[in-house]
Amino acid sequence: MTTQHNHTAVLVREFSDKLNRFFRSQGVAYAEAQDLAQETFRVFLEKDPSTIQNRNAFLWGIAHKKLLQSNTRPRNYEEYRSSLGPEALTSLSQRVDRGLRVQALLMQLDDEERRVFLLRCEGLTVDEIVEVTSRTPPGLSRSTVNRRLADARRRIDQLGAALEPGAAGVSLGADEVADHYRDE
Repeated sequence: MTTQHNHTAVLVREFSDKLNRFFRSQGVAYAEAQDLAQETFRVFLEKDPSTIQNRNAFLWGIAHKKLLQSNTRPRNYEEYRSSLGPEALTSLSQRVDRGLRVQALLMQLDDEERRVFLLRCEGLTVDEIVEVTSRTPPGLSRSTVNRRLADARRRIDQLGAALEPGAAGVSLGADEVADHYRDE
């Protein structure tokens, strides 16, 4: 039992923040993002570990299914407002400004571009992204994943260049968006 407990603790420590960031970047309110992350872990831990070939891809596949299920229910204005976080509503700091600008750029991507780009930001390889997306229809081929990544980067660069520089006077591109997402 101790081995299972240690395995669970390591898994939660490794992926908890990543899952929360992923759900928040998709517009999920903070509390709901935590709930979705816990639900993702619950489903993952119910699976027989010997049947899981790629732990990362399997976990992210569950997370995407939970997000799709979450997106099917309508949100009211207060839920949307709370998803911005308290600092976004009360602070004018450069960090918040950058976070909002990153969020705005990500929300302008189509769902498939955003999904693939954020999985890549989480450190998944192209092959792992293919595996994750194959779990939720429609699955994506390796060439489609590569194309969607390139499209997302190009689109973020174009949209970021069109925005006025933020509070720090810096424009945002795909690399800055990815760095910000990983650092949050």
